[in-house]
Amino acid sequence: MATTYANYENFGTYANEIVNNSTTAYNRVKDAYTAVEGLNNPNGWRGVNYDNLVSSFNSLVDSFNTTFKNIQEDIPASIRNIASLYASFDTSSVSKAADTYDKITELEKSNTTALTFEIENVSSAKDSVNSNLDEAKNNMVNIKNTMKNMNTDWQGDEYEAISGKIFNFVEILESNMNTLKNDFDKYFSETNQEYISTKAKVENQVNIG
Repeated sequence: MATTYANYENFGTYANEIVNNSTTAYNRVKDAYTAVEGLNNPNGWRGVNYDNLVSSFNSLVDSFNTTFKNIQEDIPASIRNIASLYASFDTSSVSKAADTYDKITELEKSNTTALTFEIENVSSAKDSVNSNLDEAKNNMVNIKNTMKNMNTDWQGDEYEAISGKIFNFVEILESNMNTLKNDFDKYFSETNQEYISTKAKVENQVNIG
């Protein structure tokens, strides 16, 4: 079965919604990385668990860059190519992502075992990471809803193939975002307990002295 029904006049709107939501989500994920990067200083967070967190973020850099590029370039291009078979469709109505990406890059580790943990600054960065990733996840929901709405204007094998790719890409990104949030919670909690324990020992020694 090929395309059984398609209202190509609306394709530009759907494709642009996908590109715009993906671009916003991409920027929010970059902001989350920037928040973690900003902690690597004497007034932030350094030590083993910070470096573990950085390793987690770095392990997903390629996945984020590749998957976002697929959504922002490959999917709209596929929609343009299919719709261009119909003379009435204006392919210029489908946005193109920028040819050059300001890619997410790997973060630097603190490379020290000495603990630095300024709780207020770290908590602020944690809130920033969570809020940015939550916003990005909302954009993922918007993309899925766009593809579902598109099904009213497009049915058949071509729609199923493209929507399947989109849903797979979104699932990858949502899983990556959940991993970052969970790992930040994990290493934050472990380090906070370590900080409280170390602080108590120091205070106890002072009192004994």
